[in-house]
Amino acid sequence: MKRLFQCMMTVILVITLLSANIFQLSSKASGLDDIDKMNADEQAMINILSSYAIECSILNLKTDQELELLGEATVQQLSSIGYEAYNINNQTYYELENELNCSFDQLGMSPEYHYIIVISGEAAQESRETRSTPSSPFTYTYGGTTYTMRYLTVTAADDPAMGKASSINVLQSSTQTIIQNCLNTMIYAYIDSVSSFLGTVASICGLDISDFGTGQATMYYNCGTNWTRVYTQVWSSYDNRWQYGSCVEYTNLFSYMSGTYYDAHINQYKSVPTDETRRIKYSSNYSSLAWRKQNAVIGFLYSSIQYDCTGDMQYYYGDSLVATHYENF
Repeated sequence: MKRLFQCMMTVILVITLLSANIFQLSSKASGLDDIDKMNADEQAMINILSSYAIECSILNLKTDQELELLGEATVQQLSSIGYEAYNINNQTYYELENELNCSFDQLGMSPEYHYIIVISGEAAQESRETRSTPSSPFTYTYGGTTYTMRYLTVTAADDPAMGKASSINVLQSSTQTIIQNCLNTMIYAYIDSVSSFLGTVASICGLDISDFGTGQATMYYNCGTNWTRVYTQVWSSYDNRWQYGSCVEYTNLFSYMSGTYYDAHINQYKSVPTDETRRIKYSSNYSSLAWRKQNAVIGFLYSSIQYDCTGDMQYYYGDSLVATHYENF
């Protein structure tokens, strides 16, 4: 029965992903969601990939079959808006490396995990009317030499290096005073000393002190971080392969409350609502195509990828640092 329920939930999820983007990005706040040079197609791609990565974390998908269903649904969604996307797993890893003429291992990817990769070109940054396909390679001249380039975006479903999650018990007692203090506590996220107010516990979970009876209650603050990287590849005519030159990225942050509480209005225990708060942080040069291309040439010539990263993520409950998610890959 449990297995049947899991399969049913997976099918429902796939249908949802195919019909619409399940996540809408939060409004700009204190340095997060801070990009404005992005066309509608690229924003749609980011929404889809963010949904994929975060949904894997929230639903705690574990089986290869469930991850494959979610991955295929995501690829179909990306294809529907014109992007060239691939579902990477242990069966397709080496085949797609050969097909796409590049190394996944160089990026720290492993065949034991699941990824979505998207191939796109310079045209993906332009208007729909002026482009042929988003995956068309483009050229860039630097130092009198013309290079052929393309973008490769990598999002992981279950790679523990590219996604981190934490759960913190924030309710040590069930007295009304302690619960009220908990509900009033503010939640913050920090990247490189730039903070974003994610809300109070009450606003995140949608509860008020009047919702709590005198029974025992539990409350957990859950937070997750996943990184998506966009590499600029340079074509090497020497070995007929795409080489990695530069990398920009964006970070998805999400948080929600979970637990149980006694609802005196209906005389029974209920689960804490798990409405989520989400933010996106872009690396400083994400929207600079000039930085991407110039540093791609430098990285290509010196065989060293030039990175522009967002960095570690810190989550605060009030004044207390409760979780740090390190970008250690």
